[in-house]
Amino acid sequence: MQIQVVVTYRKDFLGTLMRWWGLRWSHAALRFREFSRDDWEVYETAAFGTVKTTWEKFIKGVDSYKCYKTTIDLEEMDQEKILSFCEGALGKFYNVPALLWIALEYLIGKRKAQALAVRAYVCSSFVAAVFEHIYIDLVPGFNNIWIVPDDLADSKLLEEVEP
Repeated sequence: MQIQVVVTYRKDFLGTLMRWWGLRWSHAALRFREFSRDDWEVYETAAFGTVKTTWEKFIKGVDSYKCYKTTIDLEEMDQEKILSFCEGALGKFYNVPALLWIALEYLIGKRKAQALAVRAYVCSSFVAAVFEHIYIDLVPGFNNIWIVPDDLADSKLLEEVEP
């Protein structure tokens, strides 16, 4: 199985805000593919919660994107744990309070790592939580709720791969 982290940018309202805050990417997700298949499946947390979709639907309307794989070889058991975590997260709500708090911290120019009581995700915190589930901290020093797509793209534990 192949598992990749994907960061994207769309020229929409959220993408424009992210660029205004100085970020390159506006969304993050995970994509999976069995070695025996050609098609990718995507797990993402977006406005309507955590969902599973096809790569073709996910990438439609995206202006730019990059794909990354872990620099650590994932054993089959870890891959299955990741897939199971994603399946278990389907239908969870989007963490609107966290998104608003992150936006506020960017507006005042002060970002700090802290936790919220809500156990829901924004897009990049979902990706980080998936890997945290198998004891890989993609962005050391930050609680996964506060991670933005750029943090994932800059992670030393991820390397860019061809889509």
